[in-house]
Amino acid sequence: MPTSHSHTVNPEITYCNVDVDVYSSEALEPLTKALGEKIFLNYSGREKRMYSAHFTLGSFTKSQRPDLAIRSLAKLIAALPPKPRRLWDKAKRKAFNVGFQSGIEPHYREYEISPAATRAVAALGASIIVTIYETDKPYPR
Repeated sequence: MPTSHSHTVNPEITYCNVDVDVYSSEALEPLTKALGEKIFLNYSGREKRMYSAHFTLGSFTKSQRPDLAIRSLAKLIAALPPKPRRLWDKAKRKAFNVGFQSGIEPHYREYEISPAATRAVAALGASIIVTIYETDKPYPR
């Protein structure tokens, strides 16, 4: 007879990170290479009929707030040399994806995205996406 084991529930709502997601009809390696070690590259390559790159700050720390991460990433992208910057500008979709892990406490948690951060993203022709990941639930094994 199988036994049941519980997985612990993540009790707290937490900020995870900010990923930048870029989709283009052109390969994005020159863009990610220009950003170098300032980013942590999650993926760069073909994704269906497009090319995509997904990255976050290379110096990410858990205590960092999403506003600071957005502004730091936007500053790196705004400072790109001309050729990689043209790749960014021509990309079909550019998004700063702010990730949160849901939890059961506290009742709510607020994270402010400043006007400076939203202006920086808008100046890059990008959007802001909020992703909320499901909390861990007990499940039978």
